[in-house]
Amino acid sequence: MSPRPFLIQRLATFAALAVAFLIMASVFVPDRTRAASETEASVGALGPSIDPHADLMSLGTLHAGPYTITIHASQRAPLYSVYDRDGSELGVLLTPEQVETRFPDLPIRSMDFKAHPDADAPMHLMRAEPIDFGR
Repeated sequence: MSPRPFLIQRLATFAALAVAFLIMASVFVPDRTRAASETEASVGALGPSIDPHADLMSLGTLHAGPYTITIHASQRAPLYSVYDRDGSELGVLLTPEQVETRFPDLPIRSMDFKAHPDADAPMHLMRAEPIDFGR
């Protein structure tokens, strides 16, 4: 007879702990609205992207001497970003006038955009999209 009261006591203790756990879990539920707003605030402080080119369509890349120039479309006119051979940023989203002021050896406005120096046809710009071959 002595093992039976011990079993009942253990079951009662287990049930009491389970009920206490459920009550505590319902009381201490994290507030999802507050958690989401704190996350949004931290993302908003950094901004959605630190890439200045993120919302602009790329029109291509030029290699001129020691520079690499990326061309991006804007609402008003093309904008140019200039990088050195190491990829270090020298100027970002500049107008042709700003490029020529900062980099006199890059006369953007007078450049002849041909596909090859010997070619007679002007260079054609296109935007290539990645293709998923089902891999």
